[in-house]
Order: sequence, then structure tokens, then C-alpha cells
Amino acid sequence: MSPLCFTPTRRPTSLLSALLCASPLLSSALLYAQPSDEAALLEAPRPDYLGVRPGLTNFAPGKRPKPKPGQQVITWVGFQARGDRAKVFVQTNGTPIYEVANSDPSQVVLDFPSATLHTRNDARELDTAFFPTVVRRVRQRQVGRQLVRVMITLREPARYRIKKENNFLHLYFDPPKEPIDVIAERERELEQMKPSEGDVVELKRRRPEANLPSEGEAESGEGASTP
Repeated sequence: MSPLCFTPTRRPTSLLSALLCASPLLSSALLYAQPSDEAALLEAPRPDYLGVRPGLTNFAPGKRPKPKPGQQVITWVGFQARGDRAKVFVQTNGTPIYEVANSDPSQVVLDFPSATLHTRNDARELDTAFFPTVVRRVRQRQVGRQLVRVMITLREPARYRIKKENNFLHLYFDPPKEPIDVIAERERELEQMKPSEGDVVELKRRRPEANLPSEGEAESGEGASTP
């Protein structure tokens, strides 16, 4: 008998009760239903971070190339935030050799000579705009065959200090002058992207006749000479 039917003589008070009393399997399924796949995914523990965390995890899986004389390999470019303070770090396969390439107050550019990115995936941009620090994004790219450039875009001019530690180069940035509301900032950016009233957005469409033969030209297969 179904667990919801307390006595054999008690009549069901609803259609659902009648179905549950008539089908013990159905009532058991309802009583002991398992969580959905979506709920299980939300409750599942997050997997361990496999990236580089200086001082904790100094090497990511498969990112430990052997040092080569006169050749740098950039194995990791990372970002860490502690409150409103930011740190950008660059990992190489040896002692980092670099130079500051510009003095733009809104951007810090570092050049690593005789260097290559370890993999193409290492050129992916780091979007750090959702952290309330002065660092908005970090980009790295291969310039030619022997130069890697790291570009750190700032929300506002900020002081920073550079520190070498083993095969890491750390850049520590001061906090912003005023607290940053990242949500309000994003909303302002989206608002600026909207077209203002009176603006006409024209969609350029390819003219259908662009692929048609012009006067004097023969269409393919009609009058075209063959060698």
C-alpha cells in the first residue's frame, strides 16, 4: 500500500490521492524523487583551479618547458585581485628579461625580447573589468618571432611597482582614488553604445546585381571560349 494511504478504509480526498493510493510506484517516485540535473550541477563542488597561483601552484599542467639559453618562453600571464588592489604577473621559463615600452598613464606596456608565447592559447585577453581595481584588461601578443608584448589597460592612472621573484615578474598596482562600482560602470558603457535619437543606422547590403556579368561579358557556359 502507498505510504500516503494511512488506513485501508480511508477514502482518498482528491484525484491525486486516489492515484497515489492506486499506484504505489507513483507515490514512491514522488516521495523519493531525485534532484534534477540542473540542481545537481548547481550544488556540485567547483573543480580545482588548474592555473598558476604564485606561491601555491607555481606551474600549470603541461606548462613547464625547459630553459633554453638566450630564449624566453612566456608560459603564463595572470591576474589576482585582493579587494581594490590588483596584481598582474608574467611567468617565464627562466629569469624574466623585460623593458617598459611606454609611459602612457592609461596603459602599461612591457616588452620581453627574445621571447615567444608557449602556446597560442596564451595570447587570450584577460577581461578584468568586473574587479573593482584600476586594471581593466590585460592583453599579450606575439610581435614578430622574437618579441612578446604585454599590455595592461588601466581605468585611471595609477602607481605600480615591479618585483622579480624566481621565474615570475609581478606588477603591484595601487588601489583606485575612488571606489569603483563595476555594475554601474558597465551600465554606462552599454548606454553609450545605444544609438541616440535621430541617428539613422544604415545596413549596407550587397547589391544582387554585383555578381551579374556586365555588358559585353559572356555568362559562364554561354559564348565563353575554351582553351
